[in-house]
Amino acid sequence: MSNDTSATQADEVLIQTIETRKYQLEMLEESLRRNIIIALDTGAGKTHIAVLRMKHEIDRESPKVCAPLPHAMFSTCQCRGQIAHR
Repeated sequence: MSNDTSATQADEVLIQTIETRKYQLEMLEESLRRNIIIALDTGAGKTHIAVLRMKHEIDRESPKVCAPLPHAMFSTCQCRGQIAHR
């Protein structure tokens, strides 16, 4: 017989908290002042900075975030389809 506690634990979504580094915060703040391109090494947190910027725009209810989302979702689905067929 299954335990209700273990069933609810399995259904929970784990959310990982990522600590923002000082240079990432500096890049975010600069991106809020002017239009910039962030060029950092692999693994340096470019995606994290982008997510922080999108969160900022969503919090302000900016239309800047809405336009790219369908394209990003389509690209993700298209990529998954190509991987599945290989």
